[in-house]
Amino acid sequence: MNLTTCNPFDDGEHILYVNGQYRGDDEIGNLMHDFNCSDPHQMKSKEMAERAIYLKETEEGVAFMCKQMEDMRNEAVDAAVREKTVDYLNNMMATLKISLNQAMDALQIPEKDRDKYSSMMKQ
Repeated sequence: MNLTTCNPFDDGEHILYVNGQYRGDDEIGNLMHDFNCSDPHQMKSKEMAERAIYLKETEEGVAFMCKQMEDMRNEAVDAAVREKTVDYLNNMMATLKISLNQAMDALQIPEKDRDKYSSMMKQ
């Protein structure tokens, strides 16, 4: 629900807002404790502690997390490169007064990527 208008988003999602500083003696308080706990051995949820210990303290878990972080970094870099390429294309078209195809030729954008960049351009 949009908290400003009090109207539902109607997107099929349900968003709950929780005060992360809350530490009551209930399920939410325990969950907030565990979310903020850097030592999995101090967590209250057995399942969460076991998973955190696996991810932080086993060779397989650390390798898995490293791969996840690398994938996230690569996605962020790819997105930044795409955004910068769109900026270059827009600047070339405006400054040099050339078409999108000519700008893509100049930047040597492969044929397979041209539809993607075309759809990202300012309309």
